[in-house]
Amino acid sequence: MGGGRPRRRTTGLAVVAGVILLTGCGSDSSSSSDFIPTDFRPQIKEYRGQDHYRAFASTAAAAARRRAFGSSWNQGSIDRAIDDALERCRRNAEIAESCRLHYLGDIDVSGLNEEELGRAKAVYRRNLSATIDDL
Repeated sequence: MGGGRPRRRTTGLAVVAGVILLTGCGSDSSSSSDFIPTDFRPQIKEYRGQDHYRAFASTAAAAARRRAFGSSWNQGSIDRAIDDALERCRRNAEIAESCRLHYLGDIDVSGLNEEELGRAKAVYRRNLSATIDDL
């Protein structure tokens, strides 16, 4: 055949492993888009279409063998929406402590500290269409 370097063969397993590595490497980061397992995307889409006040919580992909989420909407207060979403997540979770708040309305609140969460609540109260960019 010709000279030069021999061609490398990539097995299907190596390709699959590469795809898993590229798509799953951020599963425990502080960003909701990385933290929330991909199979929860339909629930997030449904959540975003619901009335305010609303909140969304879930477990990390690696936090438990069984993943869980909780969403709440049409609540009379922001705190009630948060409490309800976390309660629903914890009721379904194998490891209840791994449930974390991700969205408050459309604001990505994952990774925010208590002070920042307080600001997010105030912004959401004033603007139901707020996002993280409004903080």
